[in-house]
Order: sequence, then structure tokens, then C-alpha cells
Amino acid sequence: MPRYWDGQVRVDHKVNAKWDATLSTVGTDDTFELVASKDEDAAEKRFFNRTRFLRSTANARYHDDGWTADLSMSSLIQEFTFELGAFQYIEIDKVEVTPRFEVAKTSAEAGGLANVQWRFGGEAPLSRYGISIALPREPREGEPGMMDPFDPEDTTTRFDGKVWTPNVAVWTALSADLEKDKIRATVGVRAEHFGRPNETVVQPRGELSWKFDKAWTARFSAGLFSRPPEFQSELLTESLQSERSRQAILGLQYQPREGFRTQASLYYTDRHALITTEDFMTGALGNRGRGRSYGTELLATYRGGPWFAWMAYTLSRSERVDRPGEDNRLFSFDQPHNLNLALSWQKGKWQFGGRFQVYSGLPFTPATGSFFDSDRNLYVPTYAEPNSDRVEVHHQLDLRVDRTWKAGPVLITGFLDVQNVYANSSVVSYIYSFDYTTRSAFRTIPIIPSLGIRGVF
Repeated sequence: MPRYWDGQVRVDHKVNAKWDATLSTVGTDDTFELVASKDEDAAEKRFFNRTRFLRSTANARYHDDGWTADLSMSSLIQEFTFELGAFQYIEIDKVEVTPRFEVAKTSAEAGGLANVQWRFGGEAPLSRYGISIALPREPREGEPGMMDPFDPEDTTTRFDGKVWTPNVAVWTALSADLEKDKIRATVGVRAEHFGRPNETVVQPRGELSWKFDKAWTARFSAGLFSRPPEFQSELLTESLQSERSRQAILGLQYQPREGFRTQASLYYTDRHALITTEDFMTGALGNRGRGRSYGTELLATYRGGPWFAWMAYTLSRSERVDRPGEDNRLFSFDQPHNLNLALSWQKGKWQFGGRFQVYSGLPFTPATGSFFDSDRNLYVPTYAEPNSDRVEVHHQLDLRVDRTWKAGPVLITGFLDVQNVYANSSVVSYIYSFDYTTRSAFRTIPIIPSLGIRGVF
């Protein structure tokens, strides 16, 4: 049976009128092991996974006469172990220390501007990974390798050593009203140095909001962003650079009164230097991919009396090109439609609520056939174009009822939560037969009821 341990401790202390301090620690230790046979070959039919971490953070906050300062130091100790059969495994132990600070100054007026806020900060996450690995080549985003036949002796990816990722970041931003209570602008920049690829990136960002009517506000924001190599196979390739993106968002908000708000936005994200597979034989990685995401989002909220309602809808498309000269394909997490509706009603000690959601299924790459590999005594699939098919649309209704009462100094809440009330089991992916001539659907759990109790002192 799986075993899970979780715990957290937090202490808050008000030092004086200007300083507050917090010390917090959170940790977990989760283990799952499965042996499918008691025969002599049991080691070849074993699955083992253990994840545990301990994060501690000390924080001090200062506030006086328009000045605020946040100073923190956090540490992370993390271990991850995965073993499959007699030959395949990965063991990662990570130690990270991150000092961080941010200073802010607010003024009612400065330099002819109103409601001025200036922020400056920095952090230096220093991580050391101990990695020992013997696994098949890790499939990248959109690659159909997860459906390849399982070879228990495939240990194409091997590494045993330590990897250091010393990163440093500094940022600053200035916000002010260009026209009091009507036009507000924010300009800022973030500079980062990624130690492993020895790369420095400078990322300017900004936002402009215009309250052109009592109930209407328009916003426009844009900026540059980056992501350093950080996943399993990426950490093993020292020459990789960070992935980059440019993002722009145009939004419009309507709030005629307190408790009711609607907002719509258009967004566009251009991605380049995406990490992709350069050589499928060796699994070598490079930064030649590019992609884009664009779409619109609509959000509406209402709160009045005992009622609360919430609606969110997204219409989007995400596509990419893995290597120069190749055709566009969908990202593996492309979802053209995503609708969420929530409604709750509260009366005295009772609260009733529900949520209905509908969203597009994720793309996948179907197998079109197979050929027999006599050297390995298994069938190897052939595939259609990457992410050229999509699983079915998913929809479900969740209902919940809460009741609260007091028992001395304790506020107790009991609840009944039922997810997927009408048991609509949707397709997550497909599982193929040994020769890839037939497939069956791997589906979600049809209905999940939960009964619980919570107490707050």
C-alpha cells in the first residue's frame, strides 16, 4: 500500500512595531512499492518510488513610513528515487539554498507623479543535484515515445555525478499614476544569470492601465521571460541555453458596482530557443524550437447576499515547430476550449455549492501500425503526425455541502464533496495491444465522493 507522511510547522512573531518574523517548515515522505511476482524473477517485476523533501524558510518583514523590506532565507533538501525492474532507475538528491530580499518605497507624490511605488529586489538560488540514472531516453514534449514497447533492459541514458546550478536574479520596478486615479503605468526590468549555461538575460516588462470611465478599465502589459534548463535530460546537457518568450496581453474590465466584475483579455505569446531533441539516435538536445500561443479569456464574478457565482472561459491555440524546416504541430497541452461555472449559496451554518466544467481533450499521436523487431522480440510502432488526433471532450458536475459549528474554542466544518456526480468517465489516453493492431481507452475515475471534517482553533 502507498504510504504518505506530511507535516508543517509555522511560527509568527511580532518583534516590535516595525518588524515581524516568521519561521516555517514543511516536509513530506511518500513511498510506493509494487512487486508483481514472488518468483525468482521478482526483481524484474518490481516498481518502487520514493519522494521526500524538507523546506525551511526564515522571513523578516520591516514596515515604517512608506518603506517595506522583506528578507528571507530558505533551504530545500529533496530526494527522489525511482526503480523499475532489475536494471532501470533514477536517484536524485537535491540541496538548495536561496537568500532573497525585496525593498519597496511608496509615496503619495514624487516628481509630479501620484501614488508612486518603487521596488528593488534580488535572489540567488544555489542548487546542487546528485544524479544517478540508468533509463531509456526521455521523450520530449510531443514525442510519442511513451507508447513505445517497454524494454526492461534499455538504459540508453546513463549518468552518475553532480550538477550545480548557481543562479542569480535582480529586479526593479516603478509604478505611478500619470493621471491620478485614471492612468497608471508600471515599468520594470529583471536580469538573471544562469550559472550552468553561463548565460545572462535581461527582461524588460511593463503595464499600462487606463480607467476611462467610472466602471471601465483597460490594461495592456508586455514583457520578456525565460526558463533555464531544469528537467531530467536538460540537466545532463551542459550546452543548453534558456528558453525565451515574448508576451503581450490586452484586457478590458467592467465593474459597475462592488461585488460584480467582468473582464476580457486577448493574449499572444511568442516562444523561441525551445529545447528539443536534435538527434533521435543519441537523444542530444538543442535550442532550435519555436512556438506560439494566442487566445482570449473571459472572467465574470458576482457576490451579493448569500450568493456567489463565478464563470471563466478560455479560447486558445498553442502550436510549435520543433526544428527548422518542419511543419507546425500542436503543443501536447493545447486546449482550444475550457469553460468553468461555479455557484454557491450560504445560509447560516450551511453552504451549498456546485461547479460545472467542460474542456477539450488533449492532443495525442496515434499509432498507425507496427513492425516486428526480431533482435528484441517485440513490435515497434509507427506513428501518424505528432499530436494529429485528440481525445474526447470532458465535462463533469461537482457538488458540495458544508456545515459549520463551534465546540468550545474550535470552529468545526463538516463537508460532503462529490466530484463528477453523473459519472462521466473521460479518456485520458489510449493503451495499445502488443502488436499495435487494437487500442483501448484509459479513463478517469468516474465518480469521487469525499466526506471530511476540519477544525480551526
